[in-house]
Amino acid sequence: MKYCRVRPADASQVRQNAAPAAAVVAPGACFNCGKQGHFARDCTTEPAIKRQAIAPRVYALGETEGVEPTAGSVSVGGEIAHTLFDTGASHSFKKQIITAGTESLGTFGIHREVPVILGGMDFIGDLSEMELDYYDVILGMDWLSRHQVVVDCPRARVLIPREEGNITFQCIQVQRGVSIVSMMRAEDFLERGAEGLLATISVVKDDAHFELQDIPVVEGFEDVFEALEGPPPARDDVLTIELEPGTTPVSRAPYRLAPAEMAELK
Repeated sequence: MKYCRVRPADASQVRQNAAPAAAVVAPGACFNCGKQGHFARDCTTEPAIKRQAIAPRVYALGETEGVEPTAGSVSVGGEIAHTLFDTGASHSFKKQIITAGTESLGTFGIHREVPVILGGMDFIGDLSEMELDYYDVILGMDWLSRHQVVVDCPRARVLIPREEGNITFQCIQVQRGVSIVSMMRAEDFLERGAEGLLATISVVKDDAHFELQDIPVVEGFEDVFEALEGPPPARDDVLTIELEPGTTPVSRAPYRLAPAEMAELK
């Protein structure tokens, strides 16, 4: 029994794309430059180097591992941002914009000519939006090479050569596992309903010696308060008030008033 395959009448014909044909070289011509009179092994024309387009890449999307990163608080576009100087990123990136509904924008935009202030001077750069978890801004090789920035990783600083003098930006060194929340991210958290607490920490040494001038209230009455030589002495007994012997609580027994006395009081 023979099997046959029948194609339906309404089936569309599939078009197959043929592979691109190789370049045709004239007989006797050089395979390198296509000119007559010599062979490819004797050709002195260097072929044009075709550079492959490199897609933007970045690796610092989460928490860093290994060597402490070179990062700090930098004014980017007029706002203080937690910025990473990353030589492993091909482009520069910024945190993606968050809408009022706490949803990320669907498209990623590019911010052109954004000023980055270091040492009181503006350094322009282009920033692409990306979802960043730890940093607000990542300055990659495009910005670093544009301004000839030298990243000193062991000393956690950034050097920028200028004609009027080099600019040195000292980054912060953070222990691993300690998370820093920048002002931009704190504002986002507060808009989403997070609670913010403002605390002040004062470090007082045990051997600290206070003078009268150190106490604002006492400073204005130096003629009244004597100089404090130290803390008050410890008391053995609880503070009590001495009374006269035989003293009893003052009390008066209640009694009924006669109708005449009641009328007199009224």
